[in-house]
Amino acid sequence: MSKRLCVEMTAKGEPAGDGVSDSTDCGAALPENNPESVADPLAALEDDITKFETESKVPLDLAWHVFSDEEIYRLWFKGLSSAWKKSKPKDLEEATRLVYDTLYEIHCSLVHHDDLEGFLHFYGLPPSHLVIKPEWYNPISPAEAPRVAKDAFPFRLLTLPVVAQDVVDGVCFTVSVEFEDITLLPLDLLATISERCKALANGDDYEASKLMKKINSISRDYGVRQLDDVELVVKKYTIKLSGVRAPKIGTDDGIKARNELAKMLVGKSLTISVNHFDEEMRYVGDVYYNRNCLKETLLNKGAALCWGWEKEPLQ
Repeated sequence: MSKRLCVEMTAKGEPAGDGVSDSTDCGAALPENNPESVADPLAALEDDITKFETESKVPLDLAWHVFSDEEIYRLWFKGLSSAWKKSKPKDLEEATRLVYDTLYEIHCSLVHHDDLEGFLHFYGLPPSHLVIKPEWYNPISPAEAPRVAKDAFPFRLLTLPVVAQDVVDGVCFTVSVEFEDITLLPLDLLATISERCKALANGDDYEASKLMKKINSISRDYGVRQLDDVELVVKKYTIKLSGVRAPKIGTDDGIKARNELAKMLVGKSLTISVNHFDEEMRYVGDVYYNRNCLKETLLNKGAALCWGWEKEPLQ
């Protein structure tokens, strides 16, 4: 059994002395990878909160279970100390809910899933998915549960307004959809978003602008979009319009088709019924805007032009 390490902080947040104490100085002892051995998870957590309040010490063995560092631990325990005083949990489920609410408030809903679940696991508390249920949650029996494969088709997308630079050619473009479960974002992206939130809170617009560029370069699948003075985390989809082909983008007619499609789509929110994923890593589907079917509109335009769109041959 390992010792639970703690670091003692001064008023400036720097370690005081060697900053390490054994498990008797920091609540109940806990093996590095066996939190189930905690006899009383509530008491262990309360002891560590008290230790933080009285001696500014946080448990360093958390590093075995979470990604964040000691500076973040101090934010967590500061928030937990306040929350514990307002409403001391009576059972393990209430403790999980208190930790969940506290970490989400501290990180402005940007807490990483592995940090949250690792913290709960460290103290032997129930995982959040067993306690926190969304308002729409309606449990069903295994026999009633639909068997749907991951990324099953068809599915529907409701997009944010299209921007001009995302129209690739006459039938292909990228759309953004608000991504609500940010705990599933890649860790480096989530960390950068969190850094940008801090920069904005500190009024550092220059650093925030640099971090915005970094955010949108980290992943081709995710990003941040500003809409009506609100910044949204989005997932990006490259869409290929089903059943239609256009002149290649390297030609004059291809450029015309691309520009014409941009005029039709830019600034509009789309409804897309995605049918399948093609060999070029694009989501292929039917697109609707202002209650109009985009395929029908383009084919009608193509019939009146010598360079426009035409039906894609069946394969």
